Amino acid sequence: MNTLLVILLSLGALLQSDTGEAPPAEPKERPPADASAETAEATLTRVIIYPSRLHAVAGHILEETESKLEIRDRQGEIKTFDPSLIFSMVRLKDIKEPVPAVVLLHDGRRREGLLKEDGFDVVRMKIHHVDHAFPRSEVALVQLLPSFDEQYQRWLDRLDRTDPDAWLQMCRWLDDQEQWVEAQSELEALLSEHDSELAYRLLRRVNAQIALEFSSSVGSDRTTVARSRDTMPELVSASDVNLIRVYEIDLENPPKLSIPRSSRKKLLERYPDSNLLPQNERDQQAFMKADPTSVVEIMFALRARDLYPEIKVLTEPEVLQTFRTGIHDSWLLNKCGSRACHGGPEEKAGRFRLHRVQPPNDRVRTSNLLVLNRLEIDGRRLLDWNNPADSLVYQYALPPTAAKTPHPPVKGYKPVFTEADSDLNRIYLDWVEAMIRRHHRDWPVEYVPWAAKAPEQDTPAGDKP
Repeated sequence: MNTLLVILLSLGALLQSDTGEAPPAEPKERPPADASAETAEATLTRVIIYPSRLHAVAGHILEETESKLEIRDRQGEIKTFDPSLIFSMVRLKDIKEPVPAVVLLHDGRRREGLLKEDGFDVVRMKIHHVDHAFPRSEVALVQLLPSFDEQYQRWLDRLDRTDPDAWLQMCRWLDDQEQWVEAQSELEALLSEHDSELAYRLLRRVNAQIALEFSSSVGSDRTTVARSRDTMPELVSASDVNLIRVYEIDLENPPKLSIPRSSRKKLLERYPDSNLLPQNERDQQAFMKADPTSVVEIMFALRARDLYPEIKVLTEPEVLQTFRTGIHDSWLLNKCGSRACHGGPEEKAGRFRLHRVQPPNDRVRTSNLLVLNRLEIDGRRLLDWNNPADSLVYQYALPPTAAKTPHPPVKGYKPVFTEADSDLNRIYLDWVEAMIRRHHRDWPVEYVPWAAKAPEQDTPAGDKP
């Protein structure tokens, strides 16, 4: 048996799954013939086909059946294969953000980390915070591991929070996965129950990493940043982000949650006579290990709002995820919040300003959500929950001919909700409807949006709402 088969069989036994084999040679990538071809191929599956052990053809699948495999190779030629006759086929992973993965190299090495790119020519990973690039010719197999959320949940399911060493081990894993916010939350919870110098040290490092990540994302224009800091309010804190997530938890579709043991104790102590809580010692011990969602449900029923900040919401509730993917990062920041408009300096921003940080993070998104929710212009709300169709952010996003309150006529303005972008309109309206069904109008977070100093700044100079 040749070396390649030995390697693949070994990895298959280890991972109990296989996504394909890759011999050591393949063609180099060439740029697409034109931009339209690149756009069209972005939705097609990328593969490397090996008609024989030493010959490779890379491209995009056009058609795949039991008896036919048709691809467009990287030179633009259409090639057809009989699936039963090919030596092997590797399906490349299309990823939008780094994901846990393992790479097996032809020399037998196994590297585990965060997969950043599974390309025709190179496989890029981050291993222990260091970037690595492996030429495809050296890669035998790329295998995705369970998602971060799945792995995190496994850690939580088996974690004994009375064991500070085991808890710290999970925190170190979070740090290694570069999940700084989760690491911060877990370390703070650990230190609230245990005294650990190692945990204090790791927390200081994690806090420094969060600060570094935020400061580096602001941009290189230090003058602009300094001027913006003078006039723009501070972003909400990570704790504020978490609290807003708490209020948006849907108990029928809950995000990943964690509730410290100390918080569960407080709930039992403060509501000793509640029939929602266990009354005997045995049931109370079970309550300390109960599913976090059931504990949150009791907190909500008791309106134990003073304990809400202690609920750790580890993933986004659905309505906030929709705001992030379908509204804020999709068009609000890069269109309305462009530097020539409401994301620019106050002389260009007009009547309101959005926080603009690239890439955006949860503190930026949450601060901008509060801008939309709290700011009024001439008595009109940017987000009007009573009359959502009259919300200024919606009216300004419509074509002027379709809007009751059109966006002021400024140079470069283009509506967001055009016929070509009807999906954006639908996603926005669905999000508003979902918020209205459960919304409490606002959140108990301190934040005052920026407002124009003088009434003469009445017309935005930007290009979009």
